[in-house]
Amino acid sequence: VASTIKTINKIVDELIPADNPDIFNQAIMEFGALQCIPNKPNCDSCIFSNSCVARKNHLQDIIPVKNKKIVKKTRYFNYLVIEKDDKLLMRKRPDNDIWRGLFEFFLLENPNRTDIDQMTLPDELALNPQKWNIIDESPWHKHILTHQIIMCRFIRIRLGAQAIFNLSHWNGYDLYTPSEIDSLPKPILLVKYLGGKII
Repeated sequence: VASTIKTINKIVDELIPADNPDIFNQAIMEFGALQCIPNKPNCDSCIFSNSCVARKNHLQDIIPVKNKKIVKKTRYFNYLVIEKDDKLLMRKRPDNDIWRGLFEFFLLENPNRTDIDQMTLPDELALNPQKWNIIDESPWHKHILTHQIIMCRFIRIRLGAQAIFNLSHWNGYDLYTPSEIDSLPKPILLVKYLGGKII
């Protein structure tokens, strides 16, 4: 599409008269509005009918092609930034979704904005509410991708010294020190959060 537009612009630049560009532009708009109408062009009375590429190739009904409007899906990400002994729980994202291969915190995705007391927490948190505390919670942050809108927030949770932490209960996750996290590939959202730009 970009190459086609570039070619058209080059041709038009050569055709526009330097002394009366306004008249040329108005004539093109009139031609498009009255003669070369999308889906219903008046080819029989067109002065360009013999040289028209669209007519020669029977493409009048499909040219110009309209770009389909992208319908963006909105997703709600609740990142639990779980801290244990000055380390944070993270995992590498799976291959079948956005940001595949990048590292993230424990993710709870919901169909809409949900308070933490209404979310289904992992058993290690749900069964031991007295052994962890919410340190801080960021506001919702909007992150726009090509086909998706990510509404995201970060809830920082600190596990107490008495909390027994068994990594085997956290499928695919591991604990990382701040220096290790610095070297891990991460989505820009997490980079912003860790850099203090989302608080």
